[in-house]
Amino acid sequence: MLTKEIFDTKFPEFTDVTAGEFSNTLGLYPNYVGFEYGNDKKQDNIILYLMAHLYVTVTSAASTGEELLTPTISSQSVGGVSLGYAVNSMSSRERSLMGDFESTKYGKMYLSLLANSFRYSPRAV
Repeated sequence: MLTKEIFDTKFPEFTDVTAGEFSNTLGLYPNYVGFEYGNDKKQDNIILYLMAHLYVTVTSAASTGEELLTPTISSQSVGGVSLGYAVNSMSSRERSLMGDFESTKYGKMYLSLLANSFRYSPRAV
């Protein structure tokens, strides 16, 4: 099980993360990867870098007071038919939360580790 102590050891720059912030970020990672912490060292490292990226992007958005993923609602009427829909009006910060892993050094490392983890390696038969 991933604990705050493990995260703090890997990323001492985040020792100011509160238990609540860590818990909130911990709840996000299963949305991105289909494996659990503690089963494989490579996968554990992937999760740790993902957690660091998510912490940076989530806390940065929260500290600026930005509301996350607030769509603009638009509608059109033609004849007797009316259609309402959400318009993608995400800010650059919101886009980063949705997967712009290039926005942090932790996200870049996450992508690199993920790519290397699932790279095909031929075996001699």
